[in-house]
Amino acid sequence: EHFGIFLSLVNVDSTVFSQDDVVRRALLNVSGENTIDFTVANELRTLMGKKELTLNSLRGAYYSKKAEATFSLFAYSNSKNFSEKNRSIPFHRTVTGNFPESKIKNKVVILGPSFYSNSDHYFKTPKGVLTSNLGIHSEIISALVEERTVKQVALEYSVFVGIFLSLLLAVIVFIVRPSHAIIFFVGTLFFFISLSFIIFMYFGISMRMSEVLLSVIATYYICLPFRAIEENKKIFALEKETKLLKEVEELKRNFISLMSHDLKTPVAKVISLVEVLKRKHSKNIGIIKDLEDIDESTIELNKFINSILDLTKIESSELKLNKSSKDINKIIHEVRESFHFEARKSDITINLELEPLFPITVDGVLIKRVISNLVENAIKYSGKGSKIGVFSADKGDWIEIRIRDNGNGIPEKDLRYIFDKFYRVSGTQKDVIKGSGLGLYLVKYFVEIHEGRIMVESSEKSGTEFKILLKNC
Repeated sequence: EHFGIFLSLVNVDSTVFSQDDVVRRALLNVSGENTIDFTVANELRTLMGKKELTLNSLRGAYYSKKAEATFSLFAYSNSKNFSEKNRSIPFHRTVTGNFPESKIKNKVVILGPSFYSNSDHYFKTPKGVLTSNLGIHSEIISALVEERTVKQVALEYSVFVGIFLSLLLAVIVFIVRPSHAIIFFVGTLFFFISLSFIIFMYFGISMRMSEVLLSVIATYYICLPFRAIEENKKIFALEKETKLLKEVEELKRNFISLMSHDLKTPVAKVISLVEVLKRKHSKNIGIIKDLEDIDESTIELNKFINSILDLTKIESSELKLNKSSKDINKIIHEVRESFHFEARKSDITINLELEPLFPITVDGVLIKRVISNLVENAIKYSGKGSKIGVFSADKGDWIEIRIRDNGNGIPEKDLRYIFDKFYRVSGTQKDVIKGSGLGLYLVKYFVEIHEGRIMVESSEKSGTEFKILLKNC
């Protein structure tokens, strides 16, 4: 059957796409005449029962006024399909009939030269290999039959996407932390490249990537220095504020320390004068009672001063342990003796249930203050006629000390805060019972500096129990 004569030019991109001489465009029509590729593709589509292509309906087809021709970008088939669909046979074998007829039966046969010695017969492909003139035509026809043409997005859309991503990145850079901004920057590049690839592979739409990527990269590196300047300002201000706070804290500690030391001397003088006045007015009951009130107040004041001094040492990291081998039971006996008069005055009984213990290595002074504080609190808050129990036990790796009272207990809402600095349990007794709010804070610190633990269990109207665990070593 007579097929006719048609143009069979191969268009090489020598002025666009970095002038790499790669064939990417199919020539479809020149001066109103269809090319061999477009004509053969339509014949094949008709035989396959597919709709015939037109220049207006073909995806990505565009007209060049300068060339008076219609072009379309096309996508190459993968290497496997290429080898299956485009098999070559030397011409002399066709003349002699030395080839299986199945190789050309129901297939399109393209005749032409294909000599490696002639460079004009070969062209570059995006795959990085040279393909013969016949192979290029075969690829174009196959792409047109399968509609693997590519529509290139207009430059305006690429510019819009680039501006949008750049503005979004600029906002993100100034909102989030620099480390997160880097992640977002890399993620933006990866997202755009991946999306462009997916759209190209599955929808045959090509988007200009260079303009978008350059705008995103330029935006990031322009905004980054300004963000760095802003961060440095914040860091400088924070460092300045931190330095000022440290200086204020140091002044506060020095002031408290000096005041506490200076107060101890007049307090000691008051105590001495009270003792002198007691002896001088020993027969005047009224004066003696007033002097005892003064004595109690000076004792409370002295305790408060000592607590403040301890707090100052803790906050300045000057508190050092003076460890030695101590018998915990002996310390407990000493504490009970020291509160014998105070307990008897309130009709309170202090019962001891102590297991035999081996001596352990602790700072005896601090542990005695821990137990003394807890027993003193039990006496203060348990009320007249109550009972206080002090227990000790060997628990293997730990020595357990428990101080229990049967007083009113601690409200549940206060229980979690009792070890906080300057915290005092709310209630009617708060204004009656004297205290600084530092006792339990220091108790907890003294226990934990020994690598021990302290716990509390309490319920209203049922009493309170403190449990101390010290390392048995």
